[in-house]
Amino acid sequence: MIIQAILVAALLTCTAYGLLHTGRSRLVRWTLVLASLLGIYFVLQPEITNRLAARLGVGRGADLVLYCWVVISLALFARLQFALLKAHEQITE
Repeated sequence: MIIQAILVAALLTCTAYGLLHTGRSRLVRWTLVLASLLGIYFVLQPEITNRLAARLGVGRGADLVLYCWVVISLALFARLQFALLKAHEQITE
């Protein structure tokens, strides 16, 4: 139960940051909010992730969450890399 409270608090912080941050990228902002809210749901209802994982052919719900986290992280790293390359090009010009 303690870990659930810690995870929910951390995810609520991410949700608040996404809602309050008025940066340029709405896609990243709303992805953060939706992923955080979905994370809260899965933390509070872990049996749902197990059922969803079974339907998708993954052994456990924790594995499914890990795989999704890896994919989302790689997509965000790629986006950051492209933004850095664009900034470098602008500085060079």
